[in-house]
Amino acid sequence: MSRKTSTLFAIACVAGLSACGSGQSNSPAPTKNLGSFHFAQSCDEVKSYVRGYAERFQKYPNRVMPVAEPAAAPSAPTAGNAPEAAADSGGQGGAVLQSDLAFPDTARGLLYTLDQNDKLLKIFRVNPASQASLTSTLNLDFYPTEVVAAKAGNRSFAVLFGGTNGGYYGIEPVAAQTLALSRAKSVEAMDAPPVTVPAGSGDGQMPVYQDPSSVIAVIDTTSPDQPKLVREEEAPGFFLEARALSGSGKILWVSERYVPIYLDQLNDAQILPQKKVRISAVETQAAVADCSQIYLYDNPTVDPAYSPYALNGAVISVLDLNAPEGDVQTQAIYSPAWRTLISANADHLFLAQNVDGSEGGDTEFYQFELGSSNPLGLSASTYIPGNIPNQFFIDEKDGVVRVFHHVQNFGPICIDNCSAGGGGAVAGSPGAAMKAQETAAVGNYLSTFRASGGQFELLGRNGPFESEEVPYAARFIARLGCVVTYRQIDPLTCFTLQDPSQPTKLGELKIEGVSFHLEALTDTLLLGIGQNGNNAVVANLFDISNPALPSLAAQRILSGSGSYAYSPVFYDYRALAKDDSLRNFGVPIEEDGGSTLALFSVNPDTKQISPQGSLHKSFGQDGPYDSFQRAFFFSESLATVSYQQMEVFLRSNLSSVFSAPLTN
Repeated sequence: MSRKTSTLFAIACVAGLSACGSGQSNSPAPTKNLGSFHFAQSCDEVKSYVRGYAERFQKYPNRVMPVAEPAAAPSAPTAGNAPEAAADSGGQGGAVLQSDLAFPDTARGLLYTLDQNDKLLKIFRVNPASQASLTSTLNLDFYPTEVVAAKAGNRSFAVLFGGTNGGYYGIEPVAAQTLALSRAKSVEAMDAPPVTVPAGSGDGQMPVYQDPSSVIAVIDTTSPDQPKLVREEEAPGFFLEARALSGSGKILWVSERYVPIYLDQLNDAQILPQKKVRISAVETQAAVADCSQIYLYDNPTVDPAYSPYALNGAVISVLDLNAPEGDVQTQAIYSPAWRTLISANADHLFLAQNVDGSEGGDTEFYQFELGSSNPLGLSASTYIPGNIPNQFFIDEKDGVVRVFHHVQNFGPICIDNCSAGGGGAVAGSPGAAMKAQETAAVGNYLSTFRASGGQFELLGRNGPFESEEVPYAARFIARLGCVVTYRQIDPLTCFTLQDPSQPTKLGELKIEGVSFHLEALTDTLLLGIGQNGNNAVVANLFDISNPALPSLAAQRILSGSGSYAYSPVFYDYRALAKDDSLRNFGVPIEEDGGSTLALFSVNPDTKQISPQGSLHKSFGQDGPYDSFQRAFFFSESLATVSYQQMEVFLRSNLSSVFSAPLTN
């Protein structure tokens, strides 16, 4: 089961935080105090920390919280895509670009694509259209899942990310009662050869532990017809997200692994794993992270009897492509987190973790340095009530961090033997993760922070607002913050952040349907991609020139007349195709009978949305079931990537000029 294709429901529940067991009551939701990180003083301290959680697991098996498959929420567009790119690009300058399943090098007319089945990097020339061709193919020894193009000095690179097992195979969530009964079977199974149990196999057995392995490969593509492997690293865990910090020539990536504290015999290598490093065909081994560069999470308000199913080990790595054979800077974070959210700009990496043992918990929010002389140094932290749905809800401007967040009433947390009404644990029953309680009213919030003395100082907070609504999309533009919430209608609510200490609601617009993604076209226009009240895919053009009275300037239905349609843009903003001018767009759509790429343009002067044609792939009764996944605009070409092939079309008339299979 591929992690990338299996997280739609997880994203709907985690990133969207919709009706996944939540109530509509306005009663306070349980929260907790802020935890903290400290650097480990030695490898022995790391081992002791991990084994402490293993002891909790063994001593209190009915208080163990299952671990769900992690869902990497799409990250926010950065300075390179925002209207204020020049002003907001930060100290390093340039854009911060997220890796994707294919990636363009528009300056050279190239498109990097991945063959996940046959372990290949395929480089196509797609612009000008008359030269469209397969330029080169590079064999890989792992399954690639994402790629990003980068440049450092006079050298061009394609940096690939993937794994050795063809996808994510994580720890299967197991009910606490089942877990307590099946531990003996797991111990017996440890004598058998290790196997990987796919998440969701549903056999009720404890999984036999085997680490998946994530891989990064740095490919020199200065000569695209002769790509060369410069560096490859394989480490335990799975790839989560990556960024190219193009102004500095650096690559940032995040991986995660679960330390299997459920094992009775947890060895040192499972706590402090090694990675394989291959440079110029010479392979060596090294620690994934030096013990002195491992952060350990502490929170005295967490119930000492609580333990996660497995301990989260997030690893943040940075490589300077100006010296790709040099050392990788790494920080590891060990914590009982069930969710890790990443956002980055040119100067800072923001890491948000939910460390409550339940989706009903709150957020630990941390800032790490990227542009300073202390790369990856932890510079500030704070506690934020509720959850941050995805990375579009985080922004930084002029040293002020702005965050939309959502507190939802999940009620007291309980795993087994809960009362029928779900209102809390029965007296004497095994509760889970009960901590010192604060209260925060159910609803949506906008908070502002400034780093000071190693902590984030809360400058101002507005909320709760739209208490009955679930947040789906957000966008910060200059001194404004706008958020889409939804229950039966779609309120777009805008706030002024002119005074960060007093974020103030200015106005709202209510329309039927919901926008799952907001794209900032100018400082006064937002493009929303979502569904209308009839479940058709639509493009909404919002005019926020007067944020006290935001208006719907235009709406265009993009899907056909079928009963239901959806787009990958709903859960991954990277599926929205856009040109550099943010005037031309493409939206892949799944609907009855086939896959469509709907093309349209936006005129910011007339505030109109104009259709520019569409491409279609029909679904036969017995297949094939090929679907558009991505599209990329070049000066005269439009390149599309589907599950099965890459195609090049003339933008002028959408005639096909080239196609090539991506899989055999």
